Amino acid sequence: MLYPGTHRRPHLYRLDVVYDPEEETMEDYPEERCIRLIRAAIGIPDISVTIKKVLTWEMAARVADRFQQGRVLLVGDSARVQPPSGGLGGNTGIAEAQNLAWKLAAVLRGEAGPDLLAT
Repeated sequence: MLYPGTHRRPHLYRLDVVYDPEEETMEDYPEERCIRLIRAAIGIPDISVTIKKVLTWEMAARVADRFQQGRVLLVGDSARVQPPSGGLGGNTGIAEAQNLAWKLAAVLRGEAGPDLLAT
């Protein structure tokens, strides 16, 4: 998938290529191959391309075994990892912190028992 640049860097693009890490490695993506893939994605076979960086990343979804240990409570990226699709990581982390904040405030004010923090 080809992602366009931003208003600050309109000539900078990113191309994501899905591959099976059990069948290919980074060595299978030399600069010449990457340039061919970019040109094919753009549809312009002779466009000038400069490669800034070739990186790998792994899509992951993980959740902590527990969210509380004594007085330590986990929210956001410390509690879970989620795929970047939809850009929901930051929003989810903020919502988790807000959810914990009102519960923690209720417990500290004596309006609820500590079991509320486990919900």
